[in-house]
Amino acid sequence: MLARTRQCLPIVFLVLCAAPTWAADEKGFLGVQIKKNENANGIFVTDILKDSPAEKELQTGDVITKLDGKEVNELAAFVKAIGEHKVGDKITLTIERSGKEMEVKITLGKPPKES
Repeated sequence: MLARTRQCLPIVFLVLCAAPTWAADEKGFLGVQIKKNENANGIFVTDILKDSPAEKELQTGDVITKLDGKEVNELAAFVKAIGEHKVGDKITLTIERSGKEMEVKITLGKPPKES
């Protein structure tokens, strides 16, 4: 009787390490409450959430007129555009504050955990 022999081939597992999973999977968070600007174009900032990415750059009463150079007038479009960014993305907002136009740069954060 012939003896059967087995040949074993090594199996190699490759693990790729990249940025933390939250950076790739989680939608960016700005941290503002907004409404349509009834007096003109843009999005009116009604409140800023404490400890949010927006807190250092935006103020209640600011009017956001552009997001990354594109005009914003509709709430749904603005919310969708922010949601297309990920945690850690930097955005540029053009705002009107006290009658003056300015640009602010904000790095989007992680949404707060719901309790």
